[in-house]
Amino acid sequence: MGKVFGTDKEVKSLEHIADDAYSKLEEEFKKPEEDRDFSLAENAYKELHKQLLKVVQPSNAYRTLNKGGKRAKRIEKFILQAVLMYNPRAGMHPPSYTFDIKEDPNDGMGGLKVYIDTDDTKKTGEEAEKGEIFRRLQHRATELRDAGRYDLIFNTETYVREKEKYKSSAVK
Repeated sequence: MGKVFGTDKEVKSLEHIADDAYSKLEEEFKKPEEDRDFSLAENAYKELHKQLLKVVQPSNAYRTLNKGGKRAKRIEKFILQAVLMYNPRAGMHPPSYTFDIKEDPNDGMGGLKVYIDTDDTKKTGEEAEKGEIFRRLQHRATELRDAGRYDLIFNTETYVREKEKYKSSAVK
């Protein structure tokens, strides 16, 4: 098994950046629809992406970590938030995936909830480090953003943050 990512210092930095990004996204929904501009929020989530790249160096492949895996455990919530709002437009959607995911278009999140609630299948050997969930989530979120459905992205970001708060309080 490789390195578990996310020292205490790195996690604190990621928390700060994620909180800032979420507040920028939330602010846009306080404006009338015709005045909304998501570019500040997108740039803030790009900063989260950049920080994640620093945390996982030298691999620079946080999107290929296994969701639910040991290596990504400390930074998983930040990966989820980053892939919902940031799209590098390169190498994120391979031609095929190894398992089916059934999206529910009525989940209030454009079908994204299933990706948040699903972990990658456990794999061994060469395939062990080739997670799919983060990349698939990023691809679907990009399609929704391209269609202007930031409301569904915001609902999903909120769900991720609330789910993580619940997990944290349950551990205490």
